Amino acid sequence: IGILGVCVIAQWFRIGHLQEVRRVYVPPNLTQGVVTKFDEVPPPVVYTFAYYIFQQLNRWKSDGEKDYPKNIYSLQGFLTPSCIDTLQQDMNSKRRKGELRQRIRMVQEISGKGFDRKRVTQISDGRWSVNLDLSVKETIANHEVKNVDLRYHINVVTFDVDKEVNPWGLALECAGEITSARLNQE
Repeated sequence: IGILGVCVIAQWFRIGHLQEVRRVYVPPNLTQGVVTKFDEVPPPVVYTFAYYIFQQLNRWKSDGEKDYPKNIYSLQGFLTPSCIDTLQQDMNSKRRKGELRQRIRMVQEISGKGFDRKRVTQISDGRWSVNLDLSVKETIANHEVKNVDLRYHINVVTFDVDKEVNPWGLALECAGEITSARLNQE
C-alpha cells in the first residue's frame, strides 16, 4: 500500500508539472480529426495567429495617432523586439507625414481568401512565412481615403515568453518592414 501511495503521489506531481510546461496546439477546424505532438504548431494555428494579431494591430477605432501606439504597446507580448522597433519607426514616420491624425483603419480578411495550406510556409523549426489577403479600409473625417485589397507577407516565429502574456507561444517578426502587394481585382 505504501509503494502504491508513493506511485500515485509521483504521478500526481508529474501530471501537475506537465500541465504547466507543455503546450498543445489544436487547429481551429477539427472536422477531419487531428494528430499532433507537444509543441508542434500546425499551419492553421500559425495562420490564425498571424491574422488575429495583425488585424488587432491595424484596427484604429477612432484616431490612428492614439490607437496605433496603444495597439503596439498592448500587443508587445505577441511581437518580437525587432518587430516592435520596426512598427515604432513606421508609426513615427506616418506621424511626421500626418498620416495618422484622425485616421480610422479597418483590416479584414477578404471573403473566400482565408486559410489555405499554401498560405503558410515553414521556413525552419519555429519559423513560418504567412500570406494574408486583406481588405484595408481607411477614413478621415468620414471620408474614405483608402479601400484596397492587399497581400501582406508576415513572418511568425516561436516566442516563448510568459504564458500569461502570450498563451500562443508565437510572435510576429517584422524585421525591417512588413511588405504588402496590391491584389488584382478579379
